[in-house]
Amino acid sequence: RVIEPIRMIAARLRAARHGDRDAAIDPEGVGLPESSPQEYVALADHIDDLLARLRERQVAVDERSAERARLLAGFLPTAAAERVRVGDDVIDHAGSATVVVVTLDGLGALVDRSATDTRDVLAVTVDALDELVADFGLERAKVTGATYVAVCGVSRPALDHAPRAVGFALAAAELVTEVGSELGVELSSRAGVEIGAVSVGVARRSGLVYDAWGTAVAEATRLARLSPTDAVAVSTSVGEQLPPDFLFSDDPPGGAVIVTGRVSETAT
Repeated sequence: RVIEPIRMIAARLRAARHGDRDAAIDPEGVGLPESSPQEYVALADHIDDLLARLRERQVAVDERSAERARLLAGFLPTAAAERVRVGDDVIDHAGSATVVVVTLDGLGALVDRSATDTRDVLAVTVDALDELVADFGLERAKVTGATYVAVCGVSRPALDHAPRAVGFALAAAELVTEVGSELGVELSSRAGVEIGAVSVGVARRSGLVYDAWGTAVAEATRLARLSPTDAVAVSTSVGEQLPPDFLFSDDPPGGAVIVTGRVSETAT
């Protein structure tokens, strides 16, 4: 009569200490026999109250953790979001990687209609590009206004990062047009691709900013401005690494090579 209640209380505390949620949230409490001394019953009630408060705090912590993970996943690549969540350093360097800059054209016409329309169209387009970028083995580095930046060969090495990147840029042009058609908006894109040293990661300034650095990023941005609509402007270095199934323009602007498609895609 004296020892059994102590054993039951001790077992409940051990279970809670080892993370046994079923023990910690048992609605029946410790469940001492009715013949137990009142002192033990009072002790068990205090333990029930303590475990209930601990459970509430744990639920609140789990909810905050899930919300933080959801927010991180909203603006960081999956692998980077997980590294930030566990507190790892998120800066990756590559001596030779490829940067793709895709600029959307047509969003400006929506601004006069509604800021909400512009935001919704951009959100749908970015989600579609995120799926496409994963299919090609690239990763999104950042979205700034109407500019989508992706990289290949930084956090995950790839021997064919230049063809992958240009292939993505060509597919992105078709995708943007399709999304615009589905949404009833005239959307098009221009893209620039450059190869070189790239750093990608979280810049811990006033907040978490996932960004890409390097001369290749600046050059890809410049090439995107030179690119014709629904085409891809690449540097000479990138053009030299493309296989023969890529199609090139006969009249490129100064300092750029214009890729207009692929033989396989045209045949299809």
